[in-house]
Amino acid sequence: MGRRVSLENAKFEVGSQRAVGSKMTVFAAYPMGFIVKPVGQPIFCEMATEVYIDDEAGGPFVVVKQTDSDPQPGQIRVSEEEWPIINEAVEKMLKVCREISKEQP
Repeated sequence: MGRRVSLENAKFEVGSQRAVGSKMTVFAAYPMGFIVKPVGQPIFCEMATEVYIDDEAGGPFVVVKQTDSDPQPGQIRVSEEEWPIINEAVEKMLKVCREISKEQP
């Protein structure tokens, strides 16, 4: 039976203010992604799933990507054991997308 790893502690709250010219600029850091993989395997293994934020000038969105030995365009393969952690990673990235979108005009 596999060990469930929680992403609960994967929250990053970093911020600072810095004077740029005569204005005070506020900076924030956001986590941009996760790699879900079997424990003990490298991040580039066939079973790794990337969950990350992208933006093509229309607002941030979440990408779920896998590198597989038999790639099928538009298809990901998820086992019952890995689904909860992939789902949690997607939910966290969606939350970050909402936070980023709030600060954009």
